[in-house]
Amino acid sequence: LDAAKLKRAPRKVKSGYRRKPFGRFTAFVAGNPVMPVVMILAVLGMVVASFTLYGKNNYGTEFFAQVEPENLIVYVQARGNLSVEEKDALVARVEAIVLDTHGVKSAFAFAGEGGLNQMTGGAGGPRDQIGQVQIEVATYEDRPVTTEQIKLFGLIPFERRIVDQSYSGSAVVKALEERLAGLPGIRTEVLEMAGGPASSKPLHLRLSGTDWGALTEAAETAREKFEQTPGLTGVEDTLPLPGVDWQLDVDVEAAGRYGTNVATVGGMVQLVTNGILLDTMRIESSDEEIEIRVRLPAEDRLLSTLDTLKLQTAQGLVPLSNFVTRTPVPTLAQIDRVDMKRVFDVKAGVADGLVRLTPTEGGDSVIVTAEEADARLPADGPEAWTRAAVNATERIETLTEWLDTGPLPEGVSWEWTGDFADQAESQTFLVTAFAGALFLMFLILLAQFNSFYNAVLVLLAVVLSTAGVLVGMLVMQQPFSIIMTGTGIVALAGIVVNNNIVFI
Repeated sequence: LDAAKLKRAPRKVKSGYRRKPFGRFTAFVAGNPVMPVVMILAVLGMVVASFTLYGKNNYGTEFFAQVEPENLIVYVQARGNLSVEEKDALVARVEAIVLDTHGVKSAFAFAGEGGLNQMTGGAGGPRDQIGQVQIEVATYEDRPVTTEQIKLFGLIPFERRIVDQSYSGSAVVKALEERLAGLPGIRTEVLEMAGGPASSKPLHLRLSGTDWGALTEAAETAREKFEQTPGLTGVEDTLPLPGVDWQLDVDVEAAGRYGTNVATVGGMVQLVTNGILLDTMRIESSDEEIEIRVRLPAEDRLLSTLDTLKLQTAQGLVPLSNFVTRTPVPTLAQIDRVDMKRVFDVKAGVADGLVRLTPTEGGDSVIVTAEEADARLPADGPEAWTRAAVNATERIETLTEWLDTGPLPEGVSWEWTGDFADQAESQTFLVTAFAGALFLMFLILLAQFNSFYNAVLVLLAVVLSTAGVLVGMLVMQQPFSIIMTGTGIVALAGIVVNNNIVFI
């Protein structure tokens, strides 16, 4: 039976191994006494080149990543003693243009102060606003879709469906600014509702001092400089709005001769204004007291009435103008104080898509659009210009150089607040957190491996990963976000260190 049993030959096991391209490259580097040194120098050179290249060709720094706006506010601004009906008519004109703009899903108009949604990043509207229009931009599901013919790898025809960009939030903002710029008698400002920790306008200069005249002059000088600086939009300040108040001066000596006093004169003046308060009363339908006032009829509540109004005295009826003089004075509606000092703020936004070109051989910089920069650099040569993105940080640095020359009156101090202050605080925190995280990881690795060499070798991945992040920012043409990119680098440090432990 054993002779009839089929027997298979034992399977031969081939010894040895077969390297793939990466294995052959690794064997070449490790098997050559010179190549490890060459590779180390090459990696260090790439890291240095990455940091150098990013320093010269970066797309700027921003506090929070810019996202497409989903909600907008259009502030309607006008000056003058306008009635509610006049304000409503002006706001209605703006509302009609808003609803006729592509990409607007719905709009809510409000004449006067207030509104439904006040997500403005902690900043209020302009002081001369007479109303606002709050807008909801069409969502991606509601936007029309268009097709685009492209060639994959330059050879294979391919049809791609894309959302119509004219309905995006950024396109709506640009369209509204262009269409609303020509309205006579009013000014408009389009503000994106805050989607992050940023304030309403990235440039926020605060001027403080004790001398009202010097502080007013400084605010006017700063605003003029803001308006002359290229790339800034929507410049505003917190100076009091121009207006006239009437100051009534009572001649106490003359009033005493007629047997009257300031309190009696003040009561007569109240007849022309808000009325004399007699008493208060309560009704069943209200929990608050209702004032009972006496004042002149509406047709007599005029400024000229003060000249003909007569006061009952011991000597009979005496015209109020005998001992009261009327003087026009500028209106002072509001006084802002910070740390017991009067302050004025000057704010501005930054236009999108601008680039600053600086001649390499020296000279004045020019601010152009990104398209103009792309066309000018090949014509003049890339070595002739140094390119830098125009953003809030870059404009603040430019204005800081101007402020350091001392253009403001004596006794007036200045500081950058808003986004710039938050950005500096967040940057300091992230740098401290990053250094602390690296130090703690170094202590843990040193305790585990009992070797400085292995601990430093593992942490070397953090430097390499940071260089990779900067290269990725250049490839994607994105600015460095203090919040988003900074937090990502700190998180990435923990991931790459965990991966490098495997090699020890």
